[in-house]
Amino acid sequence: MKKFILIIFLFPILNLKSQIVEDHLVSKMDGTLLLDDLSTYVNYWGFGQYIINSQNKPSFPGPLLTYKENDSVHLWLHNLSPEDHTIHLHGLDVSQAYDGVPTTSFAVNSQDSTVYKFLCTHPGTYLYHCHVLTTLHLSMGMYGMIVVHHAIPNLLYNNGPGFNKEYNYLFSDMYKQWNINPTSPGEFYDFNADYFMVNGLSSYQLLEDSSQLIQYNQGDSIALRLANVAYSKIKLIFPLGCNPTIYMSDGRVLPNHFSTDTLNIFPGERYSIILNPDPGMVDSIDVSYFKLTTNEHIGQNFIGILEDQSFSNFQENENISVPCIYPNPANEQLTIKSNSEQNLIIIDINGKIIANKKLINGINKLNTSSLNNGAYMLYFVEERKTNKLIINQK
Repeated sequence: MKKFILIIFLFPILNLKSQIVEDHLVSKMDGTLLLDDLSTYVNYWGFGQYIINSQNKPSFPGPLLTYKENDSVHLWLHNLSPEDHTIHLHGLDVSQAYDGVPTTSFAVNSQDSTVYKFLCTHPGTYLYHCHVLTTLHLSMGMYGMIVVHHAIPNLLYNNGPGFNKEYNYLFSDMYKQWNINPTSPGEFYDFNADYFMVNGLSSYQLLEDSSQLIQYNQGDSIALRLANVAYSKIKLIFPLGCNPTIYMSDGRVLPNHFSTDTLNIFPGERYSIILNPDPGMVDSIDVSYFKLTTNEHIGQNFIGILEDQSFSNFQENENISVPCIYPNPANEQLTIKSNSEQNLIIIDINGKIIANKKLINGINKLNTSSLNNGAYMLYFVEERKTNKLIINQK
């Protein structure tokens, strides 16, 4: 009798640890994407949020799915496309029946619906994608990101570091001719990525979207969730002063966290890291793409980092680090705060000197309308300091 009573009292306590969370996704093959040249449209296939009695357009990439540790997830897939699709839960601890590999799990037929069930056993960063003709379906856009948060808010993992801001970045690539004509892609081994994205945005689209910018206040601790669903290797180069520490890899805590200014992320890998930026930073994380077979550099993007108060207090704040540049990315005009009279050299990505400027002690306004879009290096001669500048002419 005592054992029975104990079980009765424990049952509601155990139930508090896990709750059922339902998500509904739709798979469709009728998306149209405008590339960053603002003139080329390509097809994409993808996932979107399923809404009853709606056109249910897919998004690019698929919706970000967020859960908490110990959530019991029921993830529905409503296949409103003419072909079979699945959801492969990449990196999550799921049973084989719900793994989304058609030969060992199941495929969701056209105009059919089913549910994938799994328990979120570990906080971390994960992926989901279609596993039917994976090379083609994934490259066409059938992928998304999953984040499992720790049960305690703003904690990376049990006894791990805390944070007060969080950003998620999903890296991917595309072979444009496949998306333009997906019915005749040719041999799958002949995939040659020629369009490179962060959260579905490429180059100048990424720079123009303020929601993709890492914005912080002094003392912030920022969690970055990073995932690579591209067929390219991604190399992240962190600027001096953002102070990244790598804590988690592929949904597991690393035995020893480490600091680095460079992080390589291979296809399918995921990382959870913490940034503790120095005051006054205006810079960007270099996101470079390399071909796996040759290690050839084939693409580049930038994720901007900006202190929220760095420009509002630009002229008044004597404690802001100098030289400081704003905005970055810039288009027609660049503002530079210098602490002395000095010479500035502007160097393009090929190492060619394209301009020499004389700076005064204080606020300098430079006309940059003649510079082409791309990355530049600013070299402050007397201080022997460098800053990266991105030009994004509208």
